[in-house]
Amino acid sequence: MAQIRDIERIREMLLELKMGDNDNDMTPRNSHDEYQYYLMEDSGILEFNLRQTKEASFYSEIKITSFGQDFIDAFESEDNFEGTKKFAKDKGQELLKMPFDIMVDLGKQYIKQQLGL
Repeated sequence: MAQIRDIERIREMLLELKMGDNDNDMTPRNSHDEYQYYLMEDSGILEFNLRQTKEASFYSEIKITSFGQDFIDAFESEDNFEGTKKFAKDKGQELLKMPFDIMVDLGKQYIKQQLGL
């Protein structure tokens, strides 16, 4: 299994969770999604109970943390997500390769800039 952080997929997964499309229980589609769950828990975006069998991993009682809500608030809008990526690129950085906390801070900064604050 490749261990690659996929911010675009993480964003999709968080939006699915926020909308309640899975009743806060989930069996990942593949090892890639499973690794994204690990990263979200490790970075403090999600909390969940994990049960593993030989065949699959099952995530239950998934909760989006306050930091996870900040991530969603910053990047739920496709315009804000794409705008923040461009904002980072204009500064010589790649948003999708930044640590989560810096990414969220930059998203907040972009939104403030859009609001003229």
